[in-house]
Amino acid sequence: MRSYCHLSGGPLRPVLLMLALALSTIVSSCGGNNASVPQQQADITLTAGKQDPAAEWPSTLPLDGVQPWEQLDGNGKVIPAARNASGINLFSDFTPGVERFSSSTGSTDNGEACRLDAPTGSVAWAIYRLSSGSEGPGVLAVDANLLSGKGYFVGIADYGSGRWEWHGPFSDNHVRLSLAGSGPFASPFGNIFACVLVGGDSSCDVVGLSTNPIEPDNTEAPPVPEGLLAQAMPGAVLLNWQDIDAADLAGYRIYHSNSEFINGNAAGVSRLDSLEGRNELLFPATGETFFRISAVDTSGNESALSEIASAVPQAGSPPLLGLDLSKPSGLLLDDISLTASGAASYDFDIDGDGSFDIAGNTSGVANVDSTRLGIIRPRVRGWDSEGVAFSLGAVSLVIGGNSRPVASLLASPSTGVAPLTVNLDGSQSTDFDGTLAGTAWDFDGDGIFDSMGDAQPASLLKMNEYGTAGVFNAKLRVSDNLGAWDVDTVAIVVTEGGVGNQPPTATLQVDQSSGDLPLTVGFSAFGSQDPDGSIVEFAWDWDGDGLYDAVGESTNASHTYTEPGVFTMRLRVEDNDGARATTTEEITVTVPGNLSPVADLIVTDVGGEPFSVSLDGSGSLDPDGSIVNYEWDFENDGVYDGYGSSSLVHTYAKVGKYTARLRVTDDSGAQDTVLAEAWIRPGPWFSFGFDTRNSAQCTVDGPSSGSVAWTNSDATDWYLTAAVIAADGTIYIGNKDNRLYAFNSIGQQQWYVQTADDINSTPVIGHDGAIYFGSNDGKFRAINPDGTLRWFYNSGAPITAPATVGEDGRIYFGGYDDTLYAFNPDGTLSWSYTTAGNIEGAPAIDQSGNVYVGSNDGKIYKLDSNGGFIWEFLTGGSISSTVTLDSSGNVLVRTTGVVVAVDESGVFAWSYLVPFAGVGSIATAADGAVYICHLGGMDALNSSGVFQWSYPMSGLYATPSIGNNGVIYTLDETGTVFAVNPNGSLGWSNDIGSDFYNRATIGGDGKLYAGNRDGILFCFGPTT
Repeated sequence: MRSYCHLSGGPLRPVLLMLALALSTIVSSCGGNNASVPQQQADITLTAGKQDPAAEWPSTLPLDGVQPWEQLDGNGKVIPAARNASGINLFSDFTPGVERFSSSTGSTDNGEACRLDAPTGSVAWAIYRLSSGSEGPGVLAVDANLLSGKGYFVGIADYGSGRWEWHGPFSDNHVRLSLAGSGPFASPFGNIFACVLVGGDSSCDVVGLSTNPIEPDNTEAPPVPEGLLAQAMPGAVLLNWQDIDAADLAGYRIYHSNSEFINGNAAGVSRLDSLEGRNELLFPATGETFFRISAVDTSGNESALSEIASAVPQAGSPPLLGLDLSKPSGLLLDDISLTASGAASYDFDIDGDGSFDIAGNTSGVANVDSTRLGIIRPRVRGWDSEGVAFSLGAVSLVIGGNSRPVASLLASPSTGVAPLTVNLDGSQSTDFDGTLAGTAWDFDGDGIFDSMGDAQPASLLKMNEYGTAGVFNAKLRVSDNLGAWDVDTVAIVVTEGGVGNQPPTATLQVDQSSGDLPLTVGFSAFGSQDPDGSIVEFAWDWDGDGLYDAVGESTNASHTYTEPGVFTMRLRVEDNDGARATTTEEITVTVPGNLSPVADLIVTDVGGEPFSVSLDGSGSLDPDGSIVNYEWDFENDGVYDGYGSSSLVHTYAKVGKYTARLRVTDDSGAQDTVLAEAWIRPGPWFSFGFDTRNSAQCTVDGPSSGSVAWTNSDATDWYLTAAVIAADGTIYIGNKDNRLYAFNSIGQQQWYVQTADDINSTPVIGHDGAIYFGSNDGKFRAINPDGTLRWFYNSGAPITAPATVGEDGRIYFGGYDDTLYAFNPDGTLSWSYTTAGNIEGAPAIDQSGNVYVGSNDGKIYKLDSNGGFIWEFLTGGSISSTVTLDSSGNVLVRTTGVVVAVDESGVFAWSYLVPFAGVGSIATAADGAVYICHLGGMDALNSSGVFQWSYPMSGLYATPSIGNNGVIYTLDETGTVFAVNPNGSLGWSNDIGSDFYNRATIGGDGKLYAGNRDGILFCFGPTT
């Protein structure tokens, strides 16, 4: 590995770079304090790594998620792993270069480093996912050894602007960039993404990246550096100064000019793009140059400038120093050599501690010190033949105490037509100096792993069905007993089926599905057929482990089960065009005289970011013994992902509906399985009613006090709708000024959509992040997360009702044309149903997909998932509220002065006479309690409609919302926010002084959001 170091440590200013293919334009300026950095100007797009990596600079930002082994903190951010004593200081988080999130063509492993080799006229890059937690990133350091070319670039994903922020080119082996005070660079999950890139026949070894978080409470600047000296050297100025004693020091900022200056922001004053980590710098210059420096800490606090120093460089030039490192990483006590060339003699700092250990070396060869773990940055000082001019150079390497395991992944088949079932085999993975401890699988190659498990043989085998055509880079990640990991990738190429080909259907019959061991079961595939060809292959998987144990042309097979358990037998058939189909049958094998256990599974939304659920199997029991094992199949794909614990929290990668399977085994080997559904919601409060039942029962505790965290006054009129909150914390809310607004989690406006009339319809967030809402102009709109229009439907009549998004992704809404609509996410109509009156409230959807809606005609309608009529119930009063389903399945509506409840069959259950006028909707808690507001207060009923208590307030328009702990939050038209305890006592209140006209909603951060009549959006809760 050869590193070219021409005046290493000199001013690394942004320059204009033109690649041969003109793939990117980079603009820079060296004037003023804030030296601009190259930026790829691209509208915000989040990508799961599907862009062509071989031909262009990354222009889209990575789509982040939660890895299965990660946990979220109270702010919905990924909790960083333990800090490593490497990189910047003892509190740095170091990521080796080999641990890249994604990379382009030209990126290969080189020990613990990543080798980037840019093809002619193109680029090569690697993207890294680095944790910063809730604090946010303070400083980023990159260790990379330039092997050839002009330099490497560092890009940082700016999730605030939606663009990559590019710095460079750099030739230094170690670069530090201060991130505090700019950005926000963190993704919605608190991670930062950094890219190292080379172009135009350049190459480098990326040894590693380090980050330090901001310390939010640290506002004190570090001391001013003292003792700045400028010494004239041939073609350069050597700067030295005294190191300051600050544990959180990020580095030194170098300011320079060709004339004296006091203020670093003055015209004609430039500063280096990166911070200097040492107290020495060789600065190339051609005339008298003036310098001041400052100290910057990891929170972005900067000291005052130092005293000024200047020098006129001597005639001549320093040697062109080349460094050749035998390898960029190794283990303790490894023999690693450093070879220098281009000078007459050399001084070596073999351990990078700042002191040169070898002086006057003429061979140019020395061994680096590999006796300590972590990052080592050996330095070389190369002298000319007269001993006057010198160059400084350095390289980076990382020394570890543990060899990585080796992941090995095979796919069978790796090509085929959709739907393609692929067996993924990682059983050849190994660890040479320890044991494998864990596995994780990323089936689509987006960088966010879909499941994780232990390193048992079953965890190294997976089966995945690819339903659409495309190239999918499936990944297996294995980790060893010391936490090191490796990833292997295999490409799955899925094509469309043959023209006109119809897939076969698989039919499986068994002569017995249960019995005592040994149990011989006969299987028949008779009835399987191909509508436009013939079935040419039958494959039999006896135990559902994803490996087919017998393959042939016969429709009959048999197998003897010799162990107890519940086995998912799988049949796969393939037609003459290569299309396949599968079906399964459960076989239960018991021990004679043993009673089987009974599996029980409860799924609960954890809250916060919407991707985690609690799976509780502790209610499982064995009537004549004990349960000895719990096995978890999170996707119900027949392959178990986790073992051992009776309850756990699992994080799914995407929004959607999942079926989780629990299998329990008793002490005699008998087994039982149970299934439960989990719906991963599009946001912590994504719709008017929180969930499809419109319960308003949140899974997050609301704020414990009424303090105002922030406000925004961008709107020009009343906020008529409730706020909804997306997974990334974005807040959407509609206003009487005809605009739908989007704000980030700290109250900064992101965009607005202009309509032609008031917006009374609270928006709802779809599975893919789209925002849906109606307006009094009669149009129902679908808006992309960046504020652009996706599609709209013109109903010809005002739409004031909130919409509801079902678990199937369809959007349901009604309006003043008396019609309930069901639209697909692509804007096509699925079905519609016309009532005899206006629809002013959101529909509700039960677990079976049945839809309930109320109408001004006084009726509650129940329709099936296809819009078919099931029943109607006449309440006797006009219905303008949203329909609410309680935990028992009862259907609740508010009519003119009465709350009416009917059961799921349409039979009257109970009613409650509301004592004062009101138009708000109903909230129902997990324990069945019902809350309703009116001009005289808020009333609490039990699940049978019996009055429990009332809290006084003026709630004509109010609709309650319920925190996870049972606290009820509501607003009134006098401008007061109330938090009422479940027993009817006041928790807290805050009189804002201006009317509220809707409900408050609770975000994943536990804060409360509401807009008032003055056009002010409030966030209630702690300021941190």
